[in-house]
Amino acid sequence: VDDKSKGRRKGLLAAPGRYQASMFLDKDGTLTAVGEALEFELNPLYEPAISRYSMEEVVSFWRKYESTVKEYSNISYQVRKLDQNIKALRNGVEQSQGNIVRLRSSLAQLESHVKDIKREFLGSPAKREIGEKTEPTLGDRIYSVSGSISRSTYGPTDTNLEMMDIIQSDLNELEDQLSNTEKEIETLAELVRSSGGPIIQINN
Repeated sequence: VDDKSKGRRKGLLAAPGRYQASMFLDKDGTLTAVGEALEFELNPLYEPAISRYSMEEVVSFWRKYESTVKEYSNISYQVRKLDQNIKALRNGVEQSQGNIVRLRSSLAQLESHVKDIKREFLGSPAKREIGEKTEPTLGDRIYSVSGSISRSTYGPTDTNLEMMDIIQSDLNELEDQLSNTEKEIETLAELVRSSGGPIIQINN
C-alpha cells in the first residue's frame, strides 16, 4: 500500500530475531558474492510500557496484514482485467453472425455485473467525482490499518482487528463475484465463437 505522505512504499518494521546479510556484485547481470555472509541478532529498541500482546503475536498480525495486502493486490489486478475482457467481448459480439439480440443481452448483463464489482472495489465514481462522502473502500481500510501498525510494536488495536475482519470478509465476497463473472466471460466468449464470431483471447 502506498505511503501517501511520502509518495513511496514502506514496509512494516522488522521483527526481532536472527538475520543474515550478504553482499553481491552485479556485473552484466551476473551476481558474484562479495565476502562472507554476516549474521546478526535484531533486538527490540525498547519494551513497551503497556504490553497487550507478545512479540510473536504482534509479528503474526504483521504477517497476516502482509498476506491480506497481497490478496488485495491480486484482486486489484483481476478487476483491471475485466475492462479489457469486456471490450474484447463487445467487439466479438458485433462481429458475430448468430443471434445478435441474445448476445447483446448477455453482454449487457455481464457489463452490469462488472460495474457492480468495480463499484464495490473502488467505490462510487459518481460520488467521488462530486466530492460526496462515500463508504470506505477496501484500499481505504487497508491504508488505515497500515498507518496504525507500520511504525508500532504495540500490536493491533481493537479497531485494527475489527477492520481486518471486515477487509477479509469483503475480499472473500469479491473473490466469489470475480470467479462467477470470469466464468460468465468465458461462457459468452465461447458462445460468440460458436455463433460465427472471432476467437476471443480472454485475459485470465
